[in-house]
Amino acid sequence: MIWRRDLLPTITVQADVFPGIEAKTVNAQLAPALAELEQKLPAGYSIEAGGTVEESAKGLRSIAVIFPMMIFLMLTILMVQLQSFQKMFLVVSVAPLGLIGVVLALLPTHTPMGFVAILGIIALSGMIIRNSVILVDQIDMDIARGLHPWDAVIDATTHRLRPIVLTAAAASHAATA
Repeated sequence: MIWRRDLLPTITVQADVFPGIEAKTVNAQLAPALAELEQKLPAGYSIEAGGTVEESAKGLRSIAVIFPMMIFLMLTILMVQLQSFQKMFLVVSVAPLGLIGVVLALLPTHTPMGFVAILGIIALSGMIIRNSVILVDQIDMDIARGLHPWDAVIDATTHRLRPIVLTAAAASHAATA
């Protein structure tokens, strides 16, 4: 029986990796040897990585295609909602602080920065930005009520702390379940 992939006759070689090692890492380590072997193959033959490496690359390409448009739409919506460039930049500038938590979570567990981790970072950034918008809105409402700006910040943070922590805890629990 001749297996075909994209209408081409194909020989498939499969292997499992040791637990804790990512297929992408093994593929990168084998790339020089495979490139050397591919040069020795007759014309018309090629070696291509498949499996999780191929699927991860497809997923990253699909994100890369839509990511710039997503960022543009998100900034536009934030600008309309907050009606201030300064507030929009303040809200967006808080998102990278989530990377501190990502690093603290991935390093001790030796979890690789794969496709799922990247999706998690995007989701975490969205949660942080949403919480920042809510906090900035609460500060604006407190200032409109006549509070001093410093007191408005303190009041808004104490007022929004519990809902933000509960939402983050629920999302973290749902992600691990």
